Amino acid sequence: MTTAIPGASPRTATPAASSGAPPRAECAKRCGVCQRTYDTERWMALPPVATLPAATIKPYLSVPAEWAIDLRSCVCGAVLAVRRGP
Repeated sequence: MTTAIPGASPRTATPAASSGAPPRAECAKRCGVCQRTYDTERWMALPPVATLPAATIKPYLSVPAEWAIDLRSCVCGAVLAVRRGP
C-alpha cells in the first residue's frame, strides 16, 4: 500500500520498487576539490580518516535516523564524507 504525500506528485510519492522502475544504482562519490570520482571499490581503497557514529550526528538532524558518516581521504588530500546506514 502506498501512502500519498501531500503536495507530492504520485510519481515522487511512489517507491521505485512498486513503480516498475529499475532499482537505483549505487552512486559514485566525487571529490569537490579535484573532481575525481570513486566507485565503491575505489572508495573502499581510500584511507579512512574517521567514522562519525549515529550518536554524534543525531543532535544535528531534524529527523530520526541511524546514520553514520564515513570520512575518507581523497588522493588530493581533501576529506570526503558519505552517509552509511539504513
